[in-house]
Amino acid sequence: MKEPIVVAEDLTFYYSGSKEPALRDVNLTFHRGEIALLVGATGAGKSTLYMCLNGLIPHLVPGRVGGRVLIDGSPTSEQSISELAQKVGFVFQSPDVQLFSHTVREELAFGPENLGLSVPEILRRIQHAATTISISDLLEREPAYLSGGQQQSVAIGAIWAMLPEILIMDEPTSNLDPQSSQRVLELIRSLNSEHGKTVLIAEHKIDAAAQFADSILVLNEGRIAMQGEPRQVFSQTEKLHEMGLVAPAAAELSFELSKHGYTFECWPLTAEEGIEAFGQLL
Repeated sequence: MKEPIVVAEDLTFYYSGSKEPALRDVNLTFHRGEIALLVGATGAGKSTLYMCLNGLIPHLVPGRVGGRVLIDGSPTSEQSISELAQKVGFVFQSPDVQLFSHTVREELAFGPENLGLSVPEILRRIQHAATTISISDLLEREPAYLSGGQQQSVAIGAIWAMLPEILIMDEPTSNLDPQSSQRVLELIRSLNSEHGKTVLIAEHKIDAAAQFADSILVLNEGRIAMQGEPRQVFSQTEKLHEMGLVAPAAAELSFELSKHGYTFECWPLTAEEGIEAFGQLL
């Protein structure tokens, strides 16, 4: 059985001055090496959950916390922000928020420098991140003049240079064209499969992300509304619709066909599965 690396126990959080909790009684477990897809409408609590997992709550964001979060077995309340930064890396939705250095090399060095590492170790991490993320040819380029896909890769590389075990990604492809989106998602998949990193990803382009996610977590009004394997969650299409969400296109079409009496032995998630399943109906 895989080892738990992220655990939330009865997690509740009220922002300062708010009478309603942003998160309510959240219990979850993510295992080492897992890819979890977080789904929820705007205001569902995804951003608040991220801040609880990376320690911004309770260390920097004012509010009232109930329950606790454990990262690699230790409560976030008992670890400093710098300690947690070496365990949990966060990649923003827009790389413009994260990138500010004059060169990609400087961007990759920023995190390790702030950890107080030696110069040889910083140089090693720059090279390691550049090689792993396949951005060695960009090291002397200025991030502001890179394409959207390249900028997102650099943002991931900057976090990778800090060698976290957990990567949290907030809609990393939302501002990218289809080709760049595919490249970033393939990069995320390789970081998981080849390096064993735990990845928590919020992504509206669920058709692609659902193909390699191990689990789906659906947040609604600060609560966990659904949780399970992708096929299990996305087959409950009507319940998703009630929360203003949609399933992958193949699952949505299956749902519409089921209204007309068609049945499926295995609820399709991908286009390939859909073609096979719908072909059997002819």
